[in-house]
Amino acid sequence: MPLTLIFMSFFLALLGLSLQRKHLLSLLLTLESMALALYVSTALWALNNTSLPMMAAPLIILTFSPCEAGMGLSLMIATAPTHNTDQLKALNLLKC
Repeated sequence: MPLTLIFMSFFLALLGLSLQRKHLLSLLLTLESMALALYVSTALWALNNTSLPMMAAPLIILTFSPCEAGMGLSLMIATAPTHNTDQLKALNLLKC
């Protein structure tokens, strides 16, 4: 039962990612909720499987999640002075 709720929260975050692509901060928030659902599901999976490599998988996900959040926030901070907005339609990152 909890695993279905975790997968449902992951897919709801994926739906939110596809529907709310207006601001960069809301996009980063939905990515963080997807990473949280992925972390919880791998932690529960590692508890069920007792093999040693599976125990390290939640820790790896837990280290990469703040890295992607930091990269997204630094991208938003770097483009805010030049574009004066955080809306994604105004950000064409190929022309920065």
